[in-house]
Amino acid sequence: MTNSLFLIPIEDLILPGIIFIFSIVSAYFIDYYSRKTILRFKTKDNAPLRIPIFLFIISLGLNLIIYLNIDLLSSQISYLQTLSQIFTIVIAAILLNRISKSSLADSSVKRKMDVFSLRILQKMSTLSIGFISFWIIIGLFGYDVENNLLLIILVLSTIVLSFAIAKDTLGNLLAGLIIFIWKPFKQGDFLSINEQQISGLLSNIGLMFSKLVDQDQNVTVVPNNLLISNTVSITSGKNHLINLFYKTSSFHNADKIRKILIQSASVTNYVDSKPRPIVLIDDLHGDEFTLELICYTTKYNQIDKIKSNIRTNFLKELKTLGKTRTTRKTDYFDPEEILY
Repeated sequence: MTNSLFLIPIEDLILPGIIFIFSIVSAYFIDYYSRKTILRFKTKDNAPLRIPIFLFIISLGLNLIIYLNIDLLSSQISYLQTLSQIFTIVIAAILLNRISKSSLADSSVKRKMDVFSLRILQKMSTLSIGFISFWIIIGLFGYDVENNLLLIILVLSTIVLSFAIAKDTLGNLLAGLIIFIWKPFKQGDFLSINEQQISGLLSNIGLMFSKLVDQDQNVTVVPNNLLISNTVSITSGKNHLINLFYKTSSFHNADKIRKILIQSASVTNYVDSKPRPIVLIDDLHGDEFTLELICYTTKYNQIDKIKSNIRTNFLKELKTLGKTRTTRKTDYFDPEEILY
């Protein structure tokens, strides 16, 4: 008995039918498992991957069916195998492109990359996948890719040279990719570019440029190739010094003022508890002496704000202490005696 449509014996359709059903069942379980585990993304819904996964697995099954029955089909549908392979490649490219974009989006959030850099990386990923898929499809149509490798290299060279016209742009782009992939430093590290005498807290890493914030909140935009081509000192989690000076002539209240300074620093946000804040005598001149508060913080870009908060807390406590002074003039505490 034969099938009137393809003139193929029905008994020869049993194995292809089993393979086709198996591919559908496999597609369901692979889609369910993969989207619950390895293809779960924090920034994007993985529901758009469902159809490409189904089509890709089923197309693999169809390719296997055609391969096993090529003798039966070759005389009737000569291009069926090639078309099936092209369909599989196109679906695989679409699936891989969507996975790549979602993975890059997750990585950009983790590394706090700007949207512009993310878009460039996603575009490069799409072009790379499309370029490779194009030449695979061309090869399936009978084009001799191996013997025309020179033409392919020429096309790639033209693309590279178009970027190389702007040497700095290409250098920054490649440096950005190196930083993104190998992560020699991360956001929040304190960087010092020794040759350029530039230093600051790394607040943003882009594909072309990165930003350093100094103690005065000044933002320096640094090309990425400058970070790669120069010696960079990296300090992660460094304790930065904060000091505050107070001059007074009240010797008999020196211990109270010392305790107030320490207490003011201890209650201020972002002041480290270890090492503990301490107060030293910085200068002694005649009837006056200067106390120095020494404390530390890891928030380099907020040092000025932290110092201001310490001053505010100290003035509040100092006014309270001033209310209990004696009638002697030397017991008066003047806020202006804080040396900024």
